[in-house]
Amino acid sequence: MSTAAQPPPIDDYTIFIARLDGLRVDQDPDDLSNALRAAFNEPELSDRYISSLGKDTERAKALLEVFDKVRSVKCAAQ
Repeated sequence: MSTAAQPPPIDDYTIFIARLDGLRVDQDPDDLSNALRAAFNEPELSDRYISSLGKDTERAKALLEVFDKVRSVKCAAQ
């Protein structure tokens, strides 16, 4: 029997964080929009994620840049 420490299981919140933290402004705006829409349909996870951004300005800035790109492309299309 191995006594090596096992990594913690990956939970829904870890996947949620990876999904949002993986968004970059150089991605297709429609893909970004779809990813944001899907993520924020999970209110408990999105609330927890948004709360965590107060402690990490780099992640918050990156997410705001993604929102800004999606918003500017969607506004230009109208």
